[in-house]
Amino acid sequence: MNAHIASPRQITYDERRVIMHTKDVVVVVETLNDPGNIGMIFRLSDNFGIRKIYMVGHMLQHLTTKVHRASRNTHKYIDHEFNADTIGVLQQLRDDGYHIVAIELATNSLPLNEMSFKHLDKVVVIMGSEEKGMSTEALAMAHVVLHIPMMGMSHSMNVATATSVALYSVVNS
Repeated sequence: MNAHIASPRQITYDERRVIMHTKDVVVVVETLNDPGNIGMIFRLSDNFGIRKIYMVGHMLQHLTTKVHRASRNTHKYIDHEFNADTIGVLQQLRDDGYHIVAIELATNSLPLNEMSFKHLDKVVVIMGSEEKGMSTEALAMAHVVLHIPMMGMSHSMNVATATSVALYSVVNS
């Protein structure tokens, strides 16, 4: 009995299963400065089926070549908008029925892993800047402020990495 067992292999792009979720999720990034992080957030948003990215506050007003490279061309497929008016964008999303979730370590933040998103169909995930985090005005607009529990000595995480953790939690709960 000498049965041949096929070795596992990486699947090709055409073989992959496209998995969609039913939530309407948008990302708001406030005052990000690093084009690499912005590009990665485009790529992550494509990976997680995010409908739109709002780039608010004082940041780039166009997508640079470095953003294009980091996004791996997903900037072509993800709807996005630049708007200096953070509060105006968040108020419009709130008026449109979105549940606003801020990802920030704050005095009133709860651990991300303790939040269930099952009952929420429309979610906004707000991410703050690499240096200063989120503005107090944006934090005040959130229905809930969540932080990512960290086990080590560092109390900060790269904004693109934190976006990945947050989006995974939102679309998979």
